[in-house]
Amino acid sequence: MRTKEKGFTLIELLVVIAIIGLLSTMAVVSLNSARGKARDAKRVSDVKQLSNVIEMEAANTASGAYTNILPAACRAVGTLTTACATFGGVDWTTITDASGGTTPCVAGAAGAGNICAYTMRINNAITDDYEICFYLEEGAGGLAKGNNKVTKGGVISGGCD
Repeated sequence: MRTKEKGFTLIELLVVIAIIGLLSTMAVVSLNSARGKARDAKRVSDVKQLSNVIEMEAANTASGAYTNILPAACRAVGTLTTACATFGGVDWTTITDASGGTTPCVAGAAGAGNICAYTMRINNAITDDYEICFYLEEGAGGLAKGNNKVTKGGVISGGCD
């Protein structure tokens, strides 16, 4: 007399392995999106901090203006913020893009998937103005994916001029 052996059939095992593979793939995909959002949150935080330093330095001047408060090294269009060295008691070389990008963010430079580093710009038409451009991979806090900027008064908006 034959006794029935306990165990799983090959088909049952293959189905379970396929389900586990599918679930792990979905988890990895959602983690990649979460990583991009985390980098974007860091980018927004970084540029807010840089903007706060500029705002505080401007407030400490007699006129309260932004004119000539930035070091000469970071006044040119397309200059990376790391070129500002130490300004306002903050070492700007340590505040870098989360991805380690070194390409300046300038109008039209960053397209889909082209990450760029934080970039300073003084508005040449309005001397009492500044702009820090940065790139978001996923978008954050109502800001769209792609180039964004922080300007006078700490206002963050889309696009770079």
